[in-house]
Amino acid sequence: MQQDNKERIDFYDAHKDKSFDFPILPDDIQPWDGVNVTKWFIDQMLNNNVGWLNLAVRTVNDPGYEHLPQHFTGRIECDKIINHYGYKETNLNVSSHWTKARETAPASKEWWHKCFPSEQYNFIKYNFIKPLQGIGPRIDRDPKGTTPFEVLDHGLPVHLAMKRPGHDCKLVVEDCGIVPMNEGSMYLLNPNKRYAYINTSKDQDVHTHIASVTLGDQFTRFCDLIARSYDIQKGLQT
Repeated sequence: MQQDNKERIDFYDAHKDKSFDFPILPDDIQPWDGVNVTKWFIDQMLNNNVGWLNLAVRTVNDPGYEHLPQHFTGRIECDKIINHYGYKETNLNVSSHWTKARETAPASKEWWHKCFPSEQYNFIKYNFIKPLQGIGPRIDRDPKGTTPFEVLDHGLPVHLAMKRPGHDCKLVVEDCGIVPMNEGSMYLLNPNKRYAYINTSKDQDVHTHIASVTLGDQFTRFCDLIARSYDIQKGLQT
């Protein structure tokens, strides 16, 4: 493990063995009621009962859906962004406006525009971590609001794993442990919790899309995503 950032290493050591159990949906909420499931689930996050949710984006797309990390063009675009902008974090979208980087990554722009259920974004950015490096601990956008819908309006953090060196990359969330993130997986993180990435690979980079989503006219579809993803995740736990 890299020794260049004591705060990051101390954060990782302090939180890597933490865990949580997914809470059980109350009997008065139907599992197909996306809006109320989402309201309840975000409230669980605000009450520090949940650290993350694995998002099953395929469940809110057409049968021919192609997942971006498994799309050859989407993966190549990560390399093109590095070649054009270097390893610094590069915004694809800021305040719901597509940046010049969209010209280098048109397939990625199209995926976030059409396949992920959010009309508006505070940002979508490429994050690259070199071997034996990391990022954090940090929160990309300070949380705001005390109710689930206020938090939704302010923005929720999602992470999409474009490239991973197997188990050599760890994403750890404050008080919640290590996210079981594999190449291709996408997670909603608790907006009130800091996170950190640790890349212990000696020769492979880590490529991630990190976004803050504010939904807009995709609110109902996003709520369906949360409800379906929770149902799948809870089934895996039981």
